[in-house]
Amino acid sequence: MTVSIGLIKWPEDSKSCVQLYLDFLLRVTDMLNITFKDCENDPIQITREYLKDSKKETEREASLSFWWNYVDNCDGIRNFKDKPIVMARLAICFLSIKEKDTPEIGEHLSWFIEVLGFLRLDLSKVIVFMGEHFEFNQKE
Repeated sequence: MTVSIGLIKWPEDSKSCVQLYLDFLLRVTDMLNITFKDCENDPIQITREYLKDSKKETEREASLSFWWNYVDNCDGIRNFKDKPIVMARLAICFLSIKEKDTPEIGEHLSWFIEVLGFLRLDLSKVIVFMGEHFEFNQKE
């Protein structure tokens, strides 16, 4: 089986699509022991609550603004090396996806994996897990 983001079988409806994507992000961060300790805008916790319908989209957007402001205030737009800035980018991965964005969901997933690479994490585990988490179309 070929594991490729472009071959993922995404659900037909956008809500299920976003849920599948966010569930993957949560499972990967659990697997890699990534946390945002003592953070009032913890994207992992916010995402868990969002998937349980106890956080609204507006709350996610407010947290997203917090993380973008952090990147901007640290002059971090082109900074892909300093861990706090890269962690902010990871937070943005959790908070930026919306149902209207599902046509670009593969790009969001690709960027998430790239951000993990900026954190110098073992991506081979992530790719193996991606093969387990998603269904894939046959390569033509």
